[in-house]
Amino acid sequence: MSNKIYFILCFFPLLFNFANSQLTLQDKNMIENYIYQGQSKTSGLFFEEQEPLKHTREAISILDILGIQVKYSKEICKKIAEKEKIDIETLRIDRQLNCKNNFKSYKPDLTKQKLVDLYKEGQIMNFLNISQWDELFKKQNIL
Repeated sequence: MSNKIYFILCFFPLLFNFANSQLTLQDKNMIENYIYQGQSKTSGLFFEEQEPLKHTREAISILDILGIQVKYSKEICKKIAEKEKIDIETLRIDRQLNCKNNFKSYKPDLTKQKLVDLYKEGQIMNFLNISQWDELFKKQNIL
């Protein structure tokens, strides 16, 4: 990934603070053009080389802060709806773009052995308001 987009994505919180008060129209256009250079016209995803969902979510957030409509949002919604495995990035993109994909059938996999995997399941459970916390805590011998 190029240094410019890495800078933009890493310093996203700073962009938020300066978006309305410090960015000139030229700055805003430069950021918009750079972000859109990294967007696939077929899938709609941004910077697909590494972690496309994470970069897509971050790019959508930046465009939203700048008040710019996301191009190819229908393609993005379609792409995330086709995913077999649901993760937190998919859910966040769905909410950002108001895709309204149906994730109600999601069942958390609490049989995972690694704590980081259970943490990710907990994030998804929280996002989807799934209340199987007792089972998750029992898995970790918390209850």
